[in-house]
Amino acid sequence: MPKERTATQTIAAVLLVVFLAGAVLGRVGYVEYYRQKNALRVMRLAVEQSLAPGEVVVVDDHLLGWALRRGSDGVLRQSVWSVGQNEPVSSLLARLRQAKTNEVVVVATPGGRLIRNLDAAGFSVAQEVGWVPWDLQGNGTALLGCGKKRIFFAVPPKETGRR
Repeated sequence: MPKERTATQTIAAVLLVVFLAGAVLGRVGYVEYYRQKNALRVMRLAVEQSLAPGEVVVVDDHLLGWALRRGSDGVLRQSVWSVGQNEPVSSLLARLRQAKTNEVVVVATPGGRLIRNLDAAGFSVAQEVGWVPWDLQGNGTALLGCGKKRIFFAVPPKETGRR
């Protein structure tokens, strides 16, 4: 009989450890979820404040573009464009010419492919002045690993040959 009691106690101890580990992980996940949700809200507000009427927001991350469009009250739903890593800047230039916009708000990683390609295509790219509230620690851990994103303003190159 003592062996049965020990086996029952072992099973109960294992279940208790699994339950406590799950509770701790659940609490950590809950806190991180709200931290990420708040970081995204702050980022969305910063992008909305940077956006002038008729301008377009270009994001170099499809997941981030989806999150910005999804949670907005309509301000960003139609104006956020996601640019993939393999999409050429020439297609972005064509889309911007169709939109007939004078300035673009770019949410991207400094020194990233999108910023380099916009610069190479003749865009005037300038980073928004001030600190970025969704990456307080500066280590890129905010916003699901996208905390290194910054807000830039890009002005398309003037077309030559047109009057």
